[in-house]
Amino acid sequence: MNELYDWIATNWYEAGTLLLHAAILVTLVWFARRFLSLRKASQAPAEAPERVSPAFEEAYPFAPALQENSRRRGPGAFRRLSLWFQAPMGS
Repeated sequence: MNELYDWIATNWYEAGTLLLHAAILVTLVWFARRFLSLRKASQAPAEAPERVSPAFEEAYPFAPALQENSRRRGPGAFRRLSLWFQAPMGS
């Protein structure tokens, strides 16, 4: 064990670089797996939207309108940002 400590003491920069590269590799694999699982989920067939019960609609007649307005429409925030960066600059 003493040899390991001696090696780290003399090669601390290389050991730190090795740990940093390992952390970057783990992070990239994690992001890739997450991206692929989200992509699979987005390609799955869409489920029917949930409807509220008729008693709830009677008590709160504005509920379906709120439910319709709460759904996101159009491109996401990151897509809008990338489109903004791609647009030519105005004069």
